[in-house]
Amino acid sequence: MLWKSQLLWTLLFINTLAFGLESREYSQQDLNSEAIIAANWIQHAPEYRALLYQGFNIASDQLAQKLARLSKKKKPAIIIDIDETLLKGTPCFSSMIDTNNKLTVERSLLWWNDYKSQEVLPGAVDFVNFAAYQGVEIFYISGRYIDVMPSTIKALERHGFPYADKAHILLQPPKDRTLSKEGKRNLIKNKGFEVIMLLGDQLDDLTEPPSKLYRQRQSWVDKHFSRFGLHWIIFPNPFYGGWESSISEGYSHLPPAEKHQLRMEVLGLSRDKAPDPLFRQHMIQAAIWQNFSGSYRALNYQAFNQAGRQLETLVKNTEGNPAIVVDIDGTVLNVTDELALLNIQNNKSNRDKKLLNTDNALINGAKTFLAKARQLDVEIFYLTNRPATSSKSHSKNDIYQATLANLKKHKLPYADREHLIFTEQNSSNTQKSCNKEQKRADIEQGRINGRKYQIAMLIGDHLDDFDLTEKGLNPEVPETADKVRSLFGRRYIVLPSVLSMPEIRAYHRKAANNRNLDSLTPEELARIRTKLLHDWPGKPGTGN
Repeated sequence: MLWKSQLLWTLLFINTLAFGLESREYSQQDLNSEAIIAANWIQHAPEYRALLYQGFNIASDQLAQKLARLSKKKKPAIIIDIDETLLKGTPCFSSMIDTNNKLTVERSLLWWNDYKSQEVLPGAVDFVNFAAYQGVEIFYISGRYIDVMPSTIKALERHGFPYADKAHILLQPPKDRTLSKEGKRNLIKNKGFEVIMLLGDQLDDLTEPPSKLYRQRQSWVDKHFSRFGLHWIIFPNPFYGGWESSISEGYSHLPPAEKHQLRMEVLGLSRDKAPDPLFRQHMIQAAIWQNFSGSYRALNYQAFNQAGRQLETLVKNTEGNPAIVVDIDGTVLNVTDELALLNIQNNKSNRDKKLLNTDNALINGAKTFLAKARQLDVEIFYLTNRPATSSKSHSKNDIYQATLANLKKHKLPYADREHLIFTEQNSSNTQKSCNKEQKRADIEQGRINGRKYQIAMLIGDHLDDFDLTEKGLNPEVPETADKVRSLFGRRYIVLPSVLSMPEIRAYHRKAANNRNLDSLTPEELARIRTKLLHDWPGKPGTGN
């Protein structure tokens, strides 16, 4: 009987380890750790910077048209959120990770008053000043409390934002827990302004959605999809927001253990399906945002709506045969439904299960845009880094076949062998495989089907999907996005993908000094992620 008892305890230990916990109640510190991947992406992924530039470029492109259609009887105004739209607020939250602290009114006030710690987000100052120069009055509506009005003015002035005064900054009364901004928007309209555009990182920054629950919010976004990228400009924020509490009624009042359980249930995760338990724990917040927030869905619609408008212009200026090159994973096909298989290390078995799936849903907005491209007589090439063949024996090109079946199932245009290109396919007799740079050259030089094309647009969720290496730029470096900022939302269309493994591996490698990630333990990888977090020197308890 002793061996049975020992076996039982061994199994219990393994089960606890797989769940990423010790034998104790799930703590606030455990819950805070679920936001690590989301924080890493915002603070280190070049794709996040690219999405910010894209949002402000879309807003700039729309501004002239909005002003041309403006009623002469009304004054133009733009309403803009502050935190995570203009100013970086993530250090306030990431500094709580690895602690039992949670966001409180006192902590928020301390952060908002520490205006010198609030960095400006890429593209923000240029756009707001551009709009003001065009005669547009700027109003800032924020969930910040009215108590921090002086510090908020200083924070905006410090970075050169116009209209940084009490008349144009509308904050929340201290006891107002509803966080509704609709009343403040109506105040501006009632003063005779025509609000031509609203910008923010939450749906509530743009309008008043009819429900707080995610299913209704997603349906609402689907119904109003055409407004994103026109009247409403949304920015990514997988770190925090009202979308988190949308998974259940009364969610915000639950203790950490119950919040965690709800998150696991809604994601369909269980204790026995984690190649790396720590990675799974760290990616939960990002997974909730990418799978259930209306904001993520809205960002996809915004990107494809803009792509459709831009393509009309680009085609007119394209000589020869116009083409677009489109990535697949996270751009056309949603591959995050296999969350239990996600692993930063190259586990071929888990990779194969994900890529052999022929039931992936489409990214919202993709099919409508691709159909429009075909109507414009633009050829579409689907270019992917997927391996053509799985690790199974006697299964040559099975992933290629599954991918093609997936595209055909959704009746996407040009879903055929000529237009589905894997980088493993040879570019010449001397090469076993190629990269995306070489494949783009093959398309342009006629080595795919004998016809030469001019690539009018590139669409993807990773900077490697764009012709940056051809320009001598490194797609894994955040500063690269700054150098081609004017192209995002124009020739380059970026889709949000917080759980993209190429992105995650890129900033892990950099932090690990380019060590082989596959040789590191889950604990070592977890320490790398924690090390990447931006701290807040003035956080409570530091004595500052």
